[in-house]
Amino acid sequence: METNTALERLKRVGADQFGIFTVAQAAAAGVDAATLEELCREFHVRFSVDGAYKLHGYDTHHDVTYALWLMLDPETPLERREPPGCGVLSHATAGDWLDTYDDGVLDVTFPLEASLPPNMANNRIHVHRANLKQDEWFIHQGVPVTTPARMVMDLLDTRDEDETAIGRRLVMLALSGMVDFDRLSVQLDGYADRQGRGDGRAFVKMLRNAARSDSALKHEWLR
Repeated sequence: METNTALERLKRVGADQFGIFTVAQAAAAGVDAATLEELCREFHVRFSVDGAYKLHGYDTHHDVTYALWLMLDPETPLERREPPGCGVLSHATAGDWLDTYDDGVLDVTFPLEASLPPNMANNRIHVHRANLKQDEWFIHQGVPVTTPARMVMDLLDTRDEDETAIGRRLVMLALSGMVDFDRLSVQLDGYADRQGRGDGRAFVKMLRNAARSDSALKHEWLR
């Protein structure tokens, strides 16, 4: 296949995927491995993660996260993935996705009864199992991700991060408009009570106070 034709096909595949596509998606579009290699040599596409590439000209902060999420089910087009069964970004990855950070690792939650995808051998993918409630996840930038409230609960329950690190995440998300502390307090009310941490408002205040240890986050509105 001529590279110009292949490139146009890949642009259609990657149009709604931040320019990222899997090798399986490329093959379904009629672009073989040899043509992919030629496109790489011509700097039209570049390697992202094993089994996935990215077209030049697309700007996103979440290249690796998104590529790893696509590789959970590399043959299925984006429009045919049904959340939450297709995997919901969670834990630290949820906070990263709602912000602008990409640490190259994917935390993803699947329903307890769901069959896990075969591509689970990647040590950069951390799989969690839970039946998320409908109000505990939403679609952000085309991908299912847990809410900030669920992120807080997950990170504390798994002890992946302490109160200071979580508080910093919440402050940064608030600065970008992704967290409203009053709403978050209501959402965490039951969890705080079960954990013996007072009500939701006191719990959120504790997390915000923990973030004070980071001098870069000492804004007037944190007082």
